[in-house]
Amino acid sequence: MLVPKRQNDVYQKQLASSVAKALASTTVEELRPPVPLNLTSAAKREAYIMTMLTSLSARVMEGRFPCFRLPLTIADINLAPNERSQPQCLTLVLQAFKNHGGFSVIEGVLDELCDTVRTLQKDGDPQDKPVVGPTRLQTAYAAIRLIINLYHHIVLSRNIVEAPQSTAMASRDRDRDKADYFSPNQFVVELRMAVLPVVRRLWEANLFEKAASSIVKTIIDTLRICLEGEGEAGAFSLTNRPPRRVQTTTKYWKEATEPTERLTRDGYARELAQEALYRCNNNFAAAEEYCRYMTTHERVVQRPACLVDPHPSVRSAQCRIARPERPR
Repeated sequence: MLVPKRQNDVYQKQLASSVAKALASTTVEELRPPVPLNLTSAAKREAYIMTMLTSLSARVMEGRFPCFRLPLTIADINLAPNERSQPQCLTLVLQAFKNHGGFSVIEGVLDELCDTVRTLQKDGDPQDKPVVGPTRLQTAYAAIRLIINLYHHIVLSRNIVEAPQSTAMASRDRDRDKADYFSPNQFVVELRMAVLPVVRRLWEANLFEKAASSIVKTIIDTLRICLEGEGEAGAFSLTNRPPRRVQTTTKYWKEATEPTERLTRDGYARELAQEALYRCNNNFAAAEEYCRYMTTHERVVQRPACLVDPHPSVRSAQCRIARPERPR
């Protein structure tokens, strides 16, 4: 959990926000076209979309959420969202995903899936003959249902307002001018504004005659939730606009000299001591345990080479870890 409790440590908040932004940007990149070039067939592309949508659901929602593995079964495709226990939103990641334009990317994926459904309904699914596993039309419907289920869960106010991360991120009214100000009720409004036009177009598209009834029920329920406006009390309005926020200065980690000396006197290498204090935010007890563990399990744990330089002119602490490339 990125934000376990309400805290005023600016440095910890910045680190949590950086992790959330990295997760969100990676997810957007995975969903954004073009897809990997080796996915030449439409079936492979739809399987890729299903995998990425499942990954997205796991990153922004915690709990038992309808996430599928291929090959799908008919039971998976017909499963309604209310048949699963209520998930909780990972608010910090979902907010970063929204700020990175993630909902526009999902809308593009959804439009492509709807075009696939139109084509298969008009020309006939070439896999309509008895085959093992779902047809292309069923797979497209399943991918659409994954998106609709995600929409349904994030517009429910209790999933946002009552989420532990939302409680930890919530700001006081006097902090409205701060850059990290966050109102769960306002976030609910912003999510519904992103979802409502898309779901309304789906309702008017007349594409789901052959789809499972759970898809239509979820679309109707999502529209109802958005139009009822439950949980929007306290959000900004035309007469209560948010003030201009003041950007905060980035805070960098500063090494505490005395704990470093204590760890080196205990026999640990200075580089390991600095790394431990950096990772544990100068908490000596946690850093000592980190050094002990890394020394004991040196043959098992492969430590990346880390530069612990707190000042941006020297490059702030970062690990030289090559980011895996998308498959080509």
